[in-house]
Amino acid sequence: MYSFVYIMSNTHNTVLYIGVTNNLERRIWEHRSGFNKRCFTYTYNCHKLVNYEVFGDIKYAIQREKQLKKWKRKWKDELIEKNNRDWRDLDITPVIPATRHSGLDPESPNLSRSLGDPGSSPV
Repeated sequence: MYSFVYIMSNTHNTVLYIGVTNNLERRIWEHRSGFNKRCFTYTYNCHKLVNYEVFGDIKYAIQREKQLKKWKRKWKDELIEKNNRDWRDLDITPVIPATRHSGLDPESPNLSRSLGDPGSSPV
């Protein structure tokens, strides 16, 4: 089973939300539909999927999510722009596990080349 680390933004790209899930389509639908009116993405109108990464093991996805949350905003912007220069709302229907958004091998248990130290510069 695949896991995903994803970044949502608002229309003007001023707010970012980073999350982890094992079902990206369902989770993005929940954010966009306002399924939970008390969640961060609803409050700050983060309905645009601007980046996601695919992992073969949830523990690496959780590790990556924690790492990205510690990054400076500039590093997060650079990561998004590396994969999605125009900050488009990414199409996820259907989500086909691939590495094009992350540069990572989702089957690899060793993702150290991208994980680095929490304070390290972006990949």
